[in-house]
Amino acid sequence: MNERERWIIYPLLFFALGAALRDKFTQQVTTDRLHAGKIYCEELEVIDSEKPDRIVAKLSSNPPQRDNPNADRYGVFLLIDSEGKELCGVTNNQLQVSRIACNAVTVLDPKDPNRVLALLTAAEAAKPDGTTRRLGSLLLTDNEGVRQFGLADDQLSMRQIVCEGVAVVNPSRVIETCGDKLATSVALVRDGVPTPRTRIAVEDAAALRAVEENGYPAVMKPVVGSWGRMLTRVNDRDAAEAIIEHKATLGGPQHSVYYVQEYVDKPGRDLRVFMVGDEAICGIARRSAHWVTNTARGAVAERFEVSGEVADIARRASRAVGGGVLAIDLLEHPVHGVMVNEVNHTMEFRNSIEPTGVDIPGRIARWVLEVAKGERQVIPTQVVAS
Repeated sequence: MNERERWIIYPLLFFALGAALRDKFTQQVTTDRLHAGKIYCEELEVIDSEKPDRIVAKLSSNPPQRDNPNADRYGVFLLIDSEGKELCGVTNNQLQVSRIACNAVTVLDPKDPNRVLALLTAAEAAKPDGTTRRLGSLLLTDNEGVRQFGLADDQLSMRQIVCEGVAVVNPSRVIETCGDKLATSVALVRDGVPTPRTRIAVEDAAALRAVEENGYPAVMKPVVGSWGRMLTRVNDRDAAEAIIEHKATLGGPQHSVYYVQEYVDKPGRDLRVFMVGDEAICGIARRSAHWVTNTARGAVAERFEVSGEVADIARRASRAVGGGVLAIDLLEHPVHGVMVNEVNHTMEFRNSIEPTGVDIPGRIARWVLEVAKGERQVIPTQVVAS
């Protein structure tokens, strides 16, 4: 066989051999279970067990780009519904979904995956009858963990009404400030209203430093909450480490912000002043043997005559957060005198009408009617909006 014949015969032989063995190497495997260390393929499809012609999931790679052959290649995962529509598509850097059902959506800082920049979740709000309701909540923070914007469905309604020119009691700005203890503290300090020494941390180590710098005992509380719930007295470093570890383990946005406040050695009571507009209509002293002097925790309310320094500080606190119908909680510091602990925009007065002898809901209703008629302003004219 000469050279020319070999170039003709050998390719034909290899072609015939390949055709004969093709089915031996490319046969389809059908089985209920496949065990393999590795599977090499260009595309993996999952079919509907009841309708084998229907694909319900697909694992493959992105198609090559003709205009950019050097573009990055990456894996693609698709979930497909019964109508052939893509329900979910996941690549290395994006997620495409037609509908998400989940308890919370968290947006992370691309430069620091451990830092949360936005949170869409559900919140809990108290109702007048003592029960709670669930509502949507949006929280935005900056790269230092400081809250920049917070919005719940009731606040959104308030914003819309205010934008339409309707006088609202209380305005959305007041709700946002008073509903967040950190925002309240900032407003009070900004306007020079005396308040317990407070530090904020967003990391475990920083939280421990904040407690140590504030001194023992210290008080830790959630930035959003009421009725004295989750209020903790931290007596020493061991307690601080245990509480911080507990909060870090629980996780979630509420436990990721550490609000550390100076412990005030009260004379067995705290004070609450009811503000309607710019007027302190009455006040109570809440007495308890426990350090948490809250009527929801068993404290007993008694009449307190509001005057002098207490009335002045309560009025300044009301103006600092924007005014309206508010309850100002004050502490009597043994060294620094009266200071504002919290400002409540949804004040409760069930246990205060009898000891004070004041028709609190009647006074509120009368003032609201005066606001509606234009005889009063929700926010006092002395206040400059921030």
